[in-house]
Amino acid sequence: MRLASLQAWRGWLTSRRLFVIHGWLGMKLSMLMVVIILTGAIATVSREIDWLLNPAIRIVPGETRVSWGTLYDRVQAAFPEAHVAALHAPIGARFAAEVLIYIGAERLPRRVYVNPYTGAVQGVTGWLNVQRLFRDLHRRLYMSWIGGLYLVSFFGFILLGSLITGVLVYKKW
Repeated sequence: MRLASLQAWRGWLTSRRLFVIHGWLGMKLSMLMVVIILTGAIATVSREIDWLLNPAIRIVPGETRVSWGTLYDRVQAAFPEAHVAALHAPIGARFAAEVLIYIGAERLPRRVYVNPYTGAVQGVTGWLNVQRLFRDLHRRLYMSWIGGLYLVSFFGFILLGSLITGVLVYKKW
């Protein structure tokens, strides 16, 4: 039974049909795939792009870092009406620590950049930056939380199908 069904598939999956499937996957879905791949590539260096564009993120490394409590206290002193939600360690020696705060009753998210060596608040920006833009675009195409995530994940299977049909069509490469 298994051998007969395998032979039926082999009879159906001719080189011509595989080529048509491969071409359809490549031509019809390529523009969205390019967007997903390009935004993923840019997302890998998005923190460095933010560092170049925003002077508040840049610091000169010092000898010793201040404590997390000091960073928290400095942000609370600078923004007394804010709720401190998270403190993020610097990702490199020349990066500022990032503190996520929510301001006011409408709870607007803001990023506060604090020098981890001096504890000085260096600047505040909105939630959206280059990193967030490209990572959200890559991960879910700015669609609904679940729907976009499933769509982008589905394109992994499209890429796998394109790889398999390409290898089967071009056997002697």
